[in-house]
Amino acid sequence: MALHISERNNVIVLKGNLTNANIKSLRSYLLHLFETKPKVIVDLNKVDCISREIARELYKVKKQAFSYNRVLEYIYNPKSEQPEAQKLLVK
Repeated sequence: MALHISERNNVIVLKGNLTNANIKSLRSYLLHLFETKPKVIVDLNKVDCISREIARELYKVKKQAFSYNRVLEYIYNPKSEQPEAQKLLVK
């Protein structure tokens, strides 16, 4: 399944496969959002698989957002209904 990007309630929802081929497109999309939004939230709950390499790339995008004085949050925890429990902590 390809990667589908949608926005719901000011949250970017990713669905499908997050791969090396489409991480660059996702990065460009998020960087474009940083021009207009001070905070971007990305829901990873519907992503089929996240490799270590992809996790590193997501971390790099988060660092890049910080360098632009923007906030990027990832949420991931498909078993929890509570938003606070869904925050993916990336340091």
